[in-house]
Amino acid sequence: MSARTAFIKGINVGRHRKLPMAELRAMLETLGYRNLATYIQSGNAVFATEKPPGVLEDEISHAIADIFSFSTDVRVLTLAEPNQIIDGNPFPNAVSDPRRLHVWLLDEPTSKADPVRLSALATGHERFQLDGKVAHRHTPDGIGRSKLADAATRTLGTAATACNWRTPGKVAEMARMLKADP
Repeated sequence: MSARTAFIKGINVGRHRKLPMAELRAMLETLGYRNLATYIQSGNAVFATEKPPGVLEDEISHAIADIFSFSTDVRVLTLAEPNQIIDGNPFPNAVSDPRRLHVWLLDEPTSKADPVRLSALATGHERFQLDGKVAHRHTPDGIGRSKLADAATRTLGTAATACNWRTPGKVAEMARMLKADP
């Protein structure tokens, strides 16, 4: 079995789209995934399966819709991909404040993105870089002041799931530990 990491978009934010992690783990287990673990309350999961990421994304999003009665985007990565995201960080000086460094996991490559509009939306010292199905964003003035964050999906031209810098590292560590288990 191979380690996989799942990032579920926009759950447990405010009072809507509630999905307790114990219930998420139970749902993933019913789908046949093994060695389950979740990270924080925002729908980051690590598990073992032989199914490819694209199949898993559809399977998990359909199960959430069926069981929890809301639809959401899901991105599933292989064991190597979180490390590639970390290694591809174009803002290495920003890792000291992980709350201000973010990653967007895109459903499609960024060929549909409008770079002129993205640049126009960047406020203050905000910086971003697009790379295939990943976008890194540094918001030294804070995410709350970012116009780019609010318009990300429309401007990127595809659905995206965002997380702060701690998350890829933590799920990569969890996936490595899962891989090491017999």
